[in-house]
Amino acid sequence: MLVKNDSEGTLVWEKTFATSIESPRQNSLLPTKDGGFITLCGERFNYNLCKMNSLGEIVETNPIPTSAYDSLYSLSQGIDGGYLVAGFTDVVTPNPPSDRQVLLIKTDASGKVR
Repeated sequence: MLVKNDSEGTLVWEKTFATSIESPRQNSLLPTKDGGFITLCGERFNYNLCKMNSLGEIVETNPIPTSAYDSLYSLSQGIDGGYLVAGFTDVVTPNPPSDRQVLLIKTDASGKVR
């Protein structure tokens, strides 16, 4: 669920989304320069950057390529207007335990991985 309040705390609107955006992976929500929002949505192995307008309606989704060993958790916007998605990847080794490494993915301003 996404809720928008005004500066006095009065409810402006609320939106309930399908399972993919309510996933535990939806940890970051950022305002965009156009008055909307961007968030990570989806589930492990199937991540997207979801752009929403100022009313909280999804207007665009862009897939983030990941593998079965990747988990994405954080989102920030760069000075170029693009986005940086952070998480970790499990590096499978012959002898447990596996090793975790930081995973960073850069997108352009439209949310597309280049």
